[in-house]
Amino acid sequence: MKPSCVKATIVAALAIVSCLKATSQHAYFNVAIGYGLSAGSQQLESKSNGTNREGVYGSFGQGLKFGATGGYMFSPNVGAELGFLYLIGNSFEGGSTSTNSTATDKRSGSGFMIAPAIVIAGSGTVMPYAKAGIVFGFLKVKNESSGSSTIGQTQSRSEFAAEETGGVAIGFAGGVGVVFASGSQLNFFAEVAMVNMAYSPSQAELTKSTLNGVDQLPTIPNKKVEFKESYNSTEQNVALAVREPFGSIGVNVGVRVNL
Repeated sequence: MKPSCVKATIVAALAIVSCLKATSQHAYFNVAIGYGLSAGSQQLESKSNGTNREGVYGSFGQGLKFGATGGYMFSPNVGAELGFLYLIGNSFEGGSTSTNSTATDKRSGSGFMIAPAIVIAGSGTVMPYAKAGIVFGFLKVKNESSGSSTIGQTQSRSEFAAEETGGVAIGFAGGVGVVFASGSQLNFFAEVAMVNMAYSPSQAELTKSTLNGVDQLPTIPNKKVEFKESYNSTEQNVALAVREPFGSIGVNVGVRVNL
């Protein structure tokens, strides 16, 4: 074979390999940590000193998030992901004060989220991408309150806690980010992520009740309240359904392993 033919064959082979590599499919795995700020804020608590009243606004989606995601690129530019997130939400505190009494209320959210999404990606050593999909939340809202009062020479202190649980929240999730390709299996990424979701728990359960340090929970016959969209006056231990905000927007950073 002539040298020119050999050279042409090598060039053609390299071009074919390059083309196959460019269109090859591959899987990856992400591990990330991030922090989300409130989005879609609502009034969660209030503060009062007897003369002034102030609202405490936010979303239970605000807080620290840990995530693990499996992804698969069907082509260089289109893929799909399945993400698993755990939220440790911030606490929102309210309460009231007066001459003879003080009360403090605190609420926070937490739970797991599963987020399938479609991914559109670019190419290069700094690879941009965008993703969008739905999110399923298995969440809870914790309510805590404590109070103290003085009547004459008698002082008393009480503490309560309850959890709103049950039901599955469904919302939308998306984000944009960049992968810093290192040429190896291990890469770093950063993204701005958003969740738009509200949670409607199916029940609330009293988990703590004390008076002057003495546990009152065993003496309470009905510790659960069922949330319903509507009910009649003959039903017991029911309340109107609530919508708790879990929207957030924030930044995630992490490591991507190409499989």
